[in-house]
Amino acid sequence: MEETSITDEKIIELTQIVQDDQDSPATKDASDASSDAPALSNTKKETAPGQASSVSRKDIPVELMESVIEKWVEKEFQNKIEPLMQEVIERVIEREIRRIGQGIEEKMDKIQMVSSEAKKKP
Repeated sequence: MEETSITDEKIIELTQIVQDDQDSPATKDASDASSDAPALSNTKKETAPGQASSVSRKDIPVELMESVIEKWVEKEFQNKIEPLMQEVIERVIEREIRRIGQGIEEKMDKIQMVSSEAKKKP
């Protein structure tokens, strides 16, 4: 059965992501806004062996959580997002080309109709 609480390993991984990203402008803004909030790496609590540690959501600033989640999503899905975006763009372009082609065909049919009617009139 999978535990729903944050494990020590995940906390360490999250702190590594945050520490790697400390120089980014978004993180600097977040740390300026919450300078009195404890750092994520300081929120790790000691637990008995076999127990998962828990981190209170109050201990982690929202900006820091957003930054960590954003980095995790980028890391986790970087190989999936780009091909999906490429596929979506291709589908949209194909649909748009078909729509434009149909519009041109309709206009050409109207032009031919008007042209043939004009030839019939003496």
